[in-house]
Amino acid sequence: MTSRERRAKVAKDTLEIIDQGGYYNNNNSWVDIKEFIQRSIANTELFSPHKLQSIEKKIIEQNLIHKEDDFYPIEVTTEDTLAAANRLYVNGYNPVCLNFASAINPGGGFLNGNSAQEESLCRVSSLYSSINSKKEFYVANKAFSSALYTDYMIYSPEVPVFRDINDTLLDKPFYTSFITAPAVNAKIVTTQEPENINLIEIIMRSRISKIISLASFLGHDSIVLGAFGCGVFENDVNDVARYFEENLKNKAILFNKIVFAILGDSNNPTYKIFKKTLLNS
Repeated sequence: MTSRERRAKVAKDTLEIIDQGGYYNNNNSWVDIKEFIQRSIANTELFSPHKLQSIEKKIIEQNLIHKEDDFYPIEVTTEDTLAAANRLYVNGYNPVCLNFASAINPGGGFLNGNSAQEESLCRVSSLYSSINSKKEFYVANKAFSSALYTDYMIYSPEVPVFRDINDTLLDKPFYTSFITAPAVNAKIVTTQEPENINLIEIIMRSRISKIISLASFLGHDSIVLGAFGCGVFENDVNDVARYFEENLKNKAILFNKIVFAILGDSNNPTYKIFKKTLLNS
């Protein structure tokens, strides 16, 4: 069995866990998460571009954004998204994670065994059932005529996470929330939409700003971010790190902890770029 086939099998097993509302852990004890899955789906929200503009305006009007502040709660780590979320959760924070979403398909290629960030999140949690309940997100992006995609976002609260990074079932799940948003697909825009190339930076800056504002608006005291759109969408890592840094100059004060989870090790070029840009180290 190839790695891809194994991941596809795990994805299928994850859907069965979601349908059954639980699983047997390594101690052969039944872990019931049915109520948590149902509640997360029921409370999943779709935010339109218009609503997100209103949220941005509200945060500014409430004077929550400060030009300068000594408080700068940012970490750049070599964790995966959910390791960072679990660390925050265990330490009493209420984190929300950014899901680097496919704009077209719920979970991206999760069911086919793909292994990008969104697929990995869906494979180890009930996130897929939440985002799949908001078809309007995908309809809007499919109807949009550009790989710039739209600013529609999905909020999935308190999603049960029941596997670790190696897809092993956890003895006890933990819970974290997600904001699902697509980055600009810079690869497609660059190769197929030359008339929109100058919009890549404008849209990415604006979308990142909306993501950060939404996380604060929803009451989260911490957020897990990362190299948003720097994989198959081929946004430049230096540019994306800079967009985050420039946004967080005014908005870091909104959170008690901000983690950029860049999976790998300290020699990872992406990790080094984010660390240099955000921490100047």
